[in-house]
Amino acid sequence: MMTSNNIIKAIKFGIYSIVLAVPVFFIQTVLYPFAVPKTLLFQSIVEIIFFLWLGLIIFEPKYRLRFTPLSTTLLVFIGLVFLSAILGVDFYRSFWSSQDRMTGIFLIIHFLAFFMIATSLKKEINWQLVFSLSFLAGMLVSVGAFIQHFWFHDVQILQGWQRPGSTFGNPSFLAGYLLPNIFLGLWLLSQKINNQGKVILNKIVKSLAIFFISAVIAFEIYIVFLTQTRGAILGLVAGFLTIILYFILHKPLGEINHRVILGINLRKVATGCLILLLLFVGIFFTTRSAPLWQKLPGFSRLANFSLVQQQLTPRFIAWRIAWQSFLEKPVLGWGWENFNTVFDRHYDPNILTTTLEETHWDKPHNIFLEYLVTGGIFGFLAYIGIFAALFYELYKSKINQLLKILLLAAVMAYMVQNVVIFDTIGTLLMIFIILIFIDSEYVGNRDVSDKSGLKNKFISNFWYITIIFLLLACGLIPVYFINWRSFYADNQQYWGINYLLNRMPNESLVSYNNALAIPNPYRDYTRKDFVFNIVQTYKQGIIIPDFDGNLKKGFGEIKEIIKNHPEDYFYYNFLADLYNESSFGSDLSYLEEAEKLSSKALELSPKRQEILFVMAKTKLLKGNIKEAREIFEKSVAFNPAAADPHFFFGMMAYGTGDPKKGAEEIALAESLGRIPQSYNEAVILGDFVGDNGNYKKAIEYYKLAWKYNNYGVSDVWLKLAIAYFYNEQSDLARDSFFELSKRVTLKSLPIYNQLKPLFQSLKLDL
Repeated sequence: MMTSNNIIKAIKFGIYSIVLAVPVFFIQTVLYPFAVPKTLLFQSIVEIIFFLWLGLIIFEPKYRLRFTPLSTTLLVFIGLVFLSAILGVDFYRSFWSSQDRMTGIFLIIHFLAFFMIATSLKKEINWQLVFSLSFLAGMLVSVGAFIQHFWFHDVQILQGWQRPGSTFGNPSFLAGYLLPNIFLGLWLLSQKINNQGKVILNKIVKSLAIFFISAVIAFEIYIVFLTQTRGAILGLVAGFLTIILYFILHKPLGEINHRVILGINLRKVATGCLILLLLFVGIFFTTRSAPLWQKLPGFSRLANFSLVQQQLTPRFIAWRIAWQSFLEKPVLGWGWENFNTVFDRHYDPNILTTTLEETHWDKPHNIFLEYLVTGGIFGFLAYIGIFAALFYELYKSKINQLLKILLLAAVMAYMVQNVVIFDTIGTLLMIFIILIFIDSEYVGNRDVSDKSGLKNKFISNFWYITIIFLLLACGLIPVYFINWRSFYADNQQYWGINYLLNRMPNESLVSYNNALAIPNPYRDYTRKDFVFNIVQTYKQGIIIPDFDGNLKKGFGEIKEIIKNHPEDYFYYNFLADLYNESSFGSDLSYLEEAEKLSSKALELSPKRQEILFVMAKTKLLKGNIKEAREIFEKSVAFNPAAADPHFFFGMMAYGTGDPKKGAEEIALAESLGRIPQSYNEAVILGDFVGDNGNYKKAIEYYKLAWKYNNYGVSDVWLKLAIAYFYNEQSDLARDSFFELSKRVTLKSLPIYNQLKPLFQSLKLDL
């Protein structure tokens, strides 16, 4: 029989499941295997328990939301965020965010619901269990990071970062999640230490538990350093410094009374720790060039840190743009998750150093600046108000004094690391666990004037059960129509890309069409990948069924994206470049459209070199070499120290019959760290330098292209063998031709007669 107690048990089970399962959950067969599964799992559980909670509060008024300083500020914050999104530049992005982030208003509303549900249960939640489950999850992801770093860093699902990210896929996200868990672990440790065993067996178990928890805390601290995330390391130091200063500056702490551990005076211990910390910091900064620090995880990046280092230039530029954007719309900002749009409007060409990937910023990597830009001064003050309410409730509540200190330390660690990063599903989960606990303790078990439940006064048990099941069914609606559809579409998109990579175009098109046919909030990202990948695959010689039809369909999909995001330069430029790629030198019908799209993109981001590259390509395809050259010269002039403009200018010069300028620009690009980044770039550049007699350099580029092709059979293998021959490396040429002949019938090649003199010279009988 469905009773209130059963509903409460189901809700509590959902809360415990979130705490344990979300951090460790990932699925490989989706495009974003870490963020997407975690977020969708969290949202699904919250949606189910939220509608159960609605049924509960109908019949049990004591479980309804209480207006506390924290709950009020959270509601105000959500309201202001929603208002700023409505008045912002891209509400769709504000509400849903991007496919790889999924931190839009929709997720924030779920965290608010999570807060409302959990705080309503107050002390009925076993917080010792919650902290233990969170600590256990932290241990599991730490073990994953350790294994990844030392044994499986080459496994596909775990690779891509020299620093481990475990089930979060990113070292910064992992470290940010672990920080609060370390301080919760200290609380669990203190509980075990203060728990007196009455018999020998209990004392043994207690000793083992103390050893285990201590080891896990130390291990998690080690993993934070192993991630080499400077913000998290500084946050960790800030958290421990908070504890140290608390014990030094405050009077005896009530029930602690300076005797938490074996009667040791904690003020003296804290003073000693502060002195040691200051000495260590002094020694570290005076000896940071010593080889020792380069061998210690975390310390190497801190030792190499400098406010003038080149790697920090993009971040400082992004911060300056953020502040400038805030000043333009200071009241309610540009809308949640819309930093990318204002960043592009104020794009600074100096942010480009090597490749274009580093110029795309959807976050300022400073959460305080992010709230100023996206929410304006009101959104920022509402965000700060949440922490002001948190500190107030923490001060007023009757929480154990040591736990107060540790929670304060966890919050300080979170806030310090967010100076250089942004919130993710992991950090949001941890900070909301802390918010919920503090608010629950603040409210306490105060009874509400609850005369009788609605169930007892108005309706029968039958209708009671019926209403609960109807509400549960309502909870399953968003689970299916939003979360499941988003997951399935992401899964099909994953297979669409993988089938293309494995030269299976028919299967790929089926998967892509499945993904495109599913209405979900992130379909725009599937649309973009669909057309981009079929064009790139076709250029590599893979026959795409009904290529022209699918290409036109893809262009239509990109136009739909532009309708959804009219202020985003990227999609105008993206479509213009695709028109260029699809003109194939003869069909000029796309080029006029490409020029119009590029012009619109340049209006939205006037100084982006990336847009100029596309415009120049269009001019080249139309035969306007002089205008193309002028555009490339302009892109170089924007930032002469950037590598990409020199690289593309060099490619253009080679292609238009100016090998001297081409060699000069490519040499400049390589001196700045820019080499071919794809199979096509390496092959084309190899052809250019080889045609101009530089076979040694051609060999380098062909070998790089062969590497990009995973050393498989392709045209570049043949090109490499020919380059070896003309570079007078006969042995390598002979071996390459011989190995290639085992896989390809060379006599069937159209250029076989041209190759015969080479084979005869090498004495190859093929």
